[in-house]
Amino acid sequence: MLKRPPFFLVAILSVMIGCSSCSSHTSLDGGNTQPPWELTWQAPPEGVPTTIAPADVLSRYVKIEHFTGNGAFQLMDIPTDRVVAITTSSSRAIALIQIDPSGKQQGIAILTANTTTLHWDFLQLGVGGLETCANGSHSPVTDPSIILPDVICSEGNNGSASQPFHYDFVHWDTAAHFYLLGKFAQSAQQSAQATPLTVAGQQGWYTAQGHDMTVVVPLDTQTTFFFVSPLPLADTSALVNRIYPHMAQLIPDGPPAHA
Repeated sequence: MLKRPPFFLVAILSVMIGCSSCSSHTSLDGGNTQPPWELTWQAPPEGVPTTIAPADVLSRYVKIEHFTGNGAFQLMDIPTDRVVAITTSSSRAIALIQIDPSGKQQGIAILTANTTTLHWDFLQLGVGGLETCANGSHSPVTDPSIILPDVICSEGNNGSASQPFHYDFVHWDTAAHFYLLGKFAQSAQQSAQATPLTVAGQQGWYTAQGHDMTVVVPLDTQTTFFFVSPLPLADTSALVNRIYPHMAQLIPDGPPAHA
């Protein structure tokens, strides 16, 4: 059993380092708990060279930490059926990962090729998960015109204005499903497993991974929009066509204002 440094030391180090990526989370039914699960980077001291493919990097060096109390935690491998690849290229990979067995915690793993060290850099973001509530809504707070089939119990966003990689993610948490949408500063590459899909007149594609559909739409040569949905293809397509024209309201630019 491993031990963590005291929380106050971690907090002080976080303040000293600063916030290059920040997040905001709003529960529509109150309550706030410390997540017992998170992603962690377990690379060797010499780093992980970019000659290793992103999928192999994720499986070898990204682990799940399960906090068991009193500063103790366990390291676990990530089951392949809990990983949803959003985009993968020779310079960057973004994946949505179900961190805990119940699906109550989700995380985003971001791998970026460091052109100076020629090693992979890793960033993990907590982005909510399944959540029950008594006072939810079928519409996100940021845009009541969007109607989901599920009641949203909480929602939040993560954003970073740092360069060269700028990203903005939004998540909607319900009792049965988890939704993730966002945009990032990178041209996306369509995989061989992807199928073309037109979204609001724009050419994109989708991939089916487990119970999730991932829709990707290049906005231009430098920016990409994506949507991860647990719904069947027809329902996902209808929902993303309603969401796409409302990106400005739904996806804020940069870190949350209060962060």
